[in-house]
Amino acid sequence: MMPMIMEERALKIGPAALAFSRELYAWHLEELSFLYGQYEERLESLEGKAAGDDDDTDQRIGTHLNALEVGETIAIDVCLSRMNEGDAGILYATVRLFCRLNRNDLLDETSGTIDPHQKKHINAMIRGLRQELPPERLSVIVSENDVLQKGLS
Repeated sequence: MMPMIMEERALKIGPAALAFSRELYAWHLEELSFLYGQYEERLESLEGKAAGDDDDTDQRIGTHLNALEVGETIAIDVCLSRMNEGDAGILYATVRLFCRLNRNDLLDETSGTIDPHQKKHINAMIRGLRQELPPERLSVIVSENDVLQKGLS
């Protein structure tokens, strides 16, 4: 279901522009998922050692997140429609987008749907939150969610 704001915007930009925008934001989301997958592989290959900085990957992630941020409600709609796929990278990107857009309502809803048996999803959410939120807001979200609390311990 499209949010009301999304329907209003769709009427303003027309169906062809809306379809193009959705495809573009879906591409950015796919790229973010891919980059997150590379990041996870790098962490696993280091076996607990410090991951080190990868400025190129960080810059690419930032660029794709900026594009989604510009998309606002259309990008949110794309992210929400893809959340059920079970992809940790999509969850990571979606969490970071919600943080950047100050969509605490969607962030809280998402944190409440994390499966306690999906360690990759828990890690993706925690990483996304850590990279976007100030420590005090992160503490509040984690304190309100048993699954995230266990993920940090």
